[in-house]
Amino acid sequence: MQSARTGTFPNECETMINQLISLFWSGEQTYMNMSAASASDEISMLGFSEYFRLCCLRMRTIADKLCQFQTTRGGHLILGEVRSMIQMSNWNECTVDKLIHLALDMEKQFEQRLNELCVLAKQKNDSVTAEFVESTLLRDQVHVLKITVNHVNGLKVCENAWIYDTLTMKPFVRQICEMLGSGLTGVGQTCIPEMCVSTTSATGVGRNPCSSGSETCSEYLQSFVNSLRY
Repeated sequence: MQSARTGTFPNECETMINQLISLFWSGEQTYMNMSAASASDEISMLGFSEYFRLCCLRMRTIADKLCQFQTTRGGHLILGEVRSMIQMSNWNECTVDKLIHLALDMEKQFEQRLNELCVLAKQKNDSVTAEFVESTLLRDQVHVLKITVNHVNGLKVCENAWIYDTLTMKPFVRQICEMLGSGLTGVGQTCIPEMCVSTTSATGVGRNPCSSGSETCSEYLQSFVNSLRY
């Protein structure tokens, strides 16, 4: 007996959502590996480790949102193999620069796949799915991608991974956790200096890892927090 479906839910959209759920669960495993590698004795960058752990939780939350949406529309969860998106024999041999570049590649892939789902939904006249992806997932994903780009560039110009980890990543993670704990829906200007703290490179030149203005940084931070909330 065929189950009832909520409104018009194209099979193509249901299939792609299942693929996305598997992809984000794979992303969760990958970020878990990155977090563990960053905390290892070989790398020992606890700020990056906690950042990747937050990304791991973000992947799980997004996958759960997609699962809930799928079942609400009357679809079925049919998932493929879930494994790390990046196969590596020894994660501890990576540098944080390599890890953050891998994270950037992953975030680009997430954005691309969400865009593809949005386009498909519009082609199939599935306005519910298109609106859900655009309002709940895609906007935050674009901002998180920008955050990742900023960290890639910030680490490059800082020229010292330990300094960047201490003066940028740890305050950034702490601010995200404070925002999650406070239950804020917006970020005040008083939150900005912690994230945008100037770092000092190994050559003694001050660097600011956040190239955007305070209001833009605030918006990006809130998007990261939104992607961690149900």
